[in-house]
Amino acid sequence: MRRKLVITLTTVHGSRQITLSQLARYSVLVLLLVAGCSFALSNYLLVRATDTLEVLEMEHIALSTDYEQLNQTLESVTEQRDSLESRYQEALGSQQTYLTELDQLSTRLTSLADERESLTSQIERVAAERETLEAKMRRLALEREQSSEQLSSQMEELNQLAQERSELASQNEELVQAIEELGFTLGLEAKLEGLDADARVALIESTARERQLLLNMIPNGSPAQFTRVNSDFGQRVHPVTKKRAMHRGVDLKMVKGTPVYATADGIVETAGTDTKGGFGKIIRIQHSFGFRTYYAHLNKLLVSPGEYVVKGQQIAESGNTGRSTGPHLHYEVRQLWTALDPAPFMSWSLENYDQLFTQVEEVNWGSLGKQYPLRTATTASR
Repeated sequence: MRRKLVITLTTVHGSRQITLSQLARYSVLVLLLVAGCSFALSNYLLVRATDTLEVLEMEHIALSTDYEQLNQTLESVTEQRDSLESRYQEALGSQQTYLTELDQLSTRLTSLADERESLTSQIERVAAERETLEAKMRRLALEREQSSEQLSSQMEELNQLAQERSELASQNEELVQAIEELGFTLGLEAKLEGLDADARVALIESTARERQLLLNMIPNGSPAQFTRVNSDFGQRVHPVTKKRAMHRGVDLKMVKGTPVYATADGIVETAGTDTKGGFGKIIRIQHSFGFRTYYAHLNKLLVSPGEYVVKGQQIAESGNTGRSTGPHLHYEVRQLWTALDPAPFMSWSLENYDQLFTQVEEVNWGSLGKQYPLRTATTASR
């Protein structure tokens, strides 16, 4: 049996035996591996060094080229400096020449200034003499103009007086014509006959005031801007209940939110919501001589009960509240709770003043005429 040298390695994982020949083989492999790595590393370093040398050589070539260009630039700058020095010397010589010429011109200007001062003094003396002569001429012309202006002023005053007299006569004629037209509008032709202008004006003014007073006290005019009349006063078939009944006012079609105005001076009697008659939001205003006006189906109320209102004052906005088929304003005129046709009241104005007292026969206008002159042509007998 051959004897072998055996090396035993013991670890926590167990024991292992290695012979000397195996150890030798492992050592040779390790040496070969180290030699191969050394050879590869040396080759890599040699390649890197070669690349670095090539880069340095290229940089050296570039630096040489830049150095040559700098030398050329320096030579060009030197040539330009020499050219500038030459031009500076030439300019310096030209400046000396210009300074000499400038001194000569300054001397010449001083001489001309002295001559100018002499001429200026002569001109001023001549101008002073001319102003003296002109002042004398203006004074003479002014005296002449004053005498002419006085004569012209007197003539203008006479012409102005004549023109004013003509204008006054024309205005007087226009005034007389306007008085006659106003008297005709008010139906005062018979009463104006035989009266002078002052008496006519007084009669027309008093009559107009009396009628305007009644126009403010008795409902008249439209309560709002409307597009058409949906339903007139009188018997009709109700659009909601479909039953025939008395319609005590007029239905005026208008968009929701249209301003609604009082048609006469008065006091607000009711302003609220009608829960029984189907009028929705309603305002009732009491006026003079027992008249009342109703404004129904409103959207917004702007007055409250007990509040005084004047003709033309906005009291509400139209709407579609209550028993209604669309936005509109229900407007009524009553006298002592008697419903009257609002149409004659809505068309009543100063231009057709007599119309109301002949169209509305339900009112005893005759008794009212004893206190206020209602009609001029004929006085109501009722």
